[in-house]
Amino acid sequence: MQQDEWRTLARSVKQLSSPSLSALTITDWAIANQHDDTPYQHPVGSLELVVSALEPVRVDAGRDAVTVEPATTANVQAAFDRWYDRCDRRVDNIALFYFCGHGLRVGSDDILLLQDFAESRHRIFDNAVDFRETYRAMAQCSAHIQCYFVDACRDLPDRLLGKDAARARPLKHALPGSRRRDGPIVYSTVPGHQAWGEPDSPTVFATSVRQALDGLAAETIERDWEVRTSNLGKTVSRLMLWNDPTNRGTQVVDSAGMVLDGVVRRLTAAPVVPFRVGCTPRAALEEAHLRLAGNTHAAERPPSAQVWHDSAPAGAYKLSADFSHKRYVAVPELLHIMPPYRAYDLPVQAT
Repeated sequence: MQQDEWRTLARSVKQLSSPSLSALTITDWAIANQHDDTPYQHPVGSLELVVSALEPVRVDAGRDAVTVEPATTANVQAAFDRWYDRCDRRVDNIALFYFCGHGLRVGSDDILLLQDFAESRHRIFDNAVDFRETYRAMAQCSAHIQCYFVDACRDLPDRLLGKDAARARPLKHALPGSRRRDGPIVYSTVPGHQAWGEPDSPTVFATSVRQALDGLAAETIERDWEVRTSNLGKTVSRLMLWNDPTNRGTQVVDSAGMVLDGVVRRLTAAPVVPFRVGCTPRAALEEAHLRLAGNTHAAERPPSAQVWHDSAPAGAYKLSADFSHKRYVAVPELLHIMPPYRAYDLPVQAT
């Protein structure tokens, strides 16, 4: 009876459109921003990508467009082996792992489902990945910094609760001995809960991961801007709320793994930070001409009933407002716009 229930679950797993776009948003960022970007500490050395999609996926890798292999077990395993071997060459390598797709939480194990999951009705979990064991085995890799992002559900249907372990396969077997590593794991949701993605769009988690790596997880250290492993989880969590404020409390980011505060990226310029500026009372916005003035950047917005959404290099700015009908007045204020974002309402008085 138990096998029949697992098979019923397997038949319910359908092709999703958001995972391929989510993987591509991370890939495109890495190629565009890190490929030959010598001012940064760690330009991209190599990239492995497998994608499950209804149509063939092609990626512009800088020279020629490359057709991406489908995310079958054989292709995922081969890509992982190549990735592992390159990461293992140097201790100062940084390994980045991103998965988006169907997932399950069976007992204490996170199971990642691949394109050919349940291909055999007799060995349903042959084509699924035991992420916990894969992570544990990666402790043998020489790369000291290893960052893992898992964008998948971590629940199990009620009818299957209490069933035996799924017995999925790790992508690498753990061997005796391991290295001390800086290995944060950022999950898109907590155990027992689902992860969400809108059809034909990257997930909010993927967008938030990209923004965090791009600089919104950075903090300033002696005039340098550094993205550190200790900031990744909490920044992605905050950006999830920023990018989808209606999702508050329904999908909560979970962080795990060993975190040693290593530097993932070092920027030579301040990151560009999104902001939202309004007025209190909100009605004053319709008459407010808002201005930001900083040492190297200035911006302004004419009167509008909508909150001002924009971005600016991280730093201190003077925020001021003039009002078209002179029914309000506001004292200019010093506004610090710092990663990952800034939201502020300027106090306004009626004249």
